[in-house]
Amino acid sequence: MNDVVVTDRQTPGTDLRIATADFAPLPTSFYDRPTTEVARDLLGRYQGMGAFVRPSWGAAHRDVLVQYIAAYVEGLRWFLAPENRSAALQLLVASLDVPADVAAETYARAVTDGGLSPDAHVDVEGLRTVLTIRAELESGDPPAPPPSPDRYLDLSYHRAALALLTPRSR
Repeated sequence: MNDVVVTDRQTPGTDLRIATADFAPLPTSFYDRPTTEVARDLLGRYQGMGAFVRPSWGAAHRDVLVQYIAAYVEGLRWFLAPENRSAALQLLVASLDVPADVAAETYARAVTDGGLSPDAHVDVEGLRTVLTIRAELESGDPPAPPPSPDRYLDLSYHRAALALLTPRSR
């Protein structure tokens, strides 16, 4: 069980607490709005997903890492393509063990702005938000300044993976 507390920095005292099991669908509404919209309003941009490796491992396994990212991007492109919606919904139902209506809502949120990032691009401002929240939770009072996202990013692997793929149509 996860317990997530989100504080609106513009309106002190308006905390949002969400308790969910791992990968369970979030409540569909909060104040008559989708929970993801409320969280976005409270947090701003947020890099919710990512894959991380130690720099030494990445350097030692560059080819494998680039191929992995390329395969992930190809899968993401397939999932986000409107012509694959029906098959993608079937995958969501099967892999998440959720009803079709929940899969459809999950898919709709994934393919809209703020959902899955086309070609798995990193949202640097979203990563900055994550680092700010971590600094607030993991340091004392007052919180330590967050590290720069540049400390954690080496986008050369992502660029090399995209170079292996056919550019996606706009």
